[in-house]
This record gives sequence, structure tokens and C-alpha cells, in this order.
Amino acid sequence: MAQYYLLEDFGDDLYAGTVQTTADVGGRLPAHWVPSPNVDPIDQAAIAAYFAAGPRPRGLIRQHWTAFPVRKPVFNWTQQANGVWSLSGITSQPAGL
Repeated sequence: MAQYYLLEDFGDDLYAGTVQTTADVGGRLPAHWVPSPNVDPIDQAAIAAYFAAGPRPRGLIRQHWTAFPVRKPVFNWTQQANGVWSLSGITSQPAGL
């Protein structure tokens, strides 16, 4: 199971400001979905998938089709002085990272 907070609208019916889950638990996202940079992972499986997808630039963070408020992202990629990228916002390290 992986849960994501959407930071932008995805298509006509997955709206920014909502939480979506993967199909393996009855959600609308494909079971092995590679997360977009415009989501915030919520659970350990989502954090691991987001980390595995690697650093990518984000697009606009906003709603387009609804009036749901959209919060700032919790997770952000930051480049360290040695050139290595790290994921900030993690409070506990996902298994295997």
C-alpha cells in the first residue's frame, strides 16, 4: 500500500489537495505507480517509491479544477555540498534506504 498527497491535479478526477492510494488496497493509482515529483508521500511504502524515483524538478503546486486547498510539500530533494541528493522531510528512514 502506498498513499500520496497530490500537489497538483492528475487528470479530470484526481484532484490536488486529496490523498490517493494505490490499487493494491483499492485505490485509483496503479499498484506499481512511479510517483510524480508533484506528490507528497504519506506512508513508508510511498516514501520508498518516491526515494527510488529520485530527484526531479517539481511543476506548479496548485489546484486547477477544484477549490481544495493545497498545502506546501513536506518532502523536498536537497543537494548537499558534496553533490549528493537527499530527501528532506523524512522523520523515520524507510526500510531498505
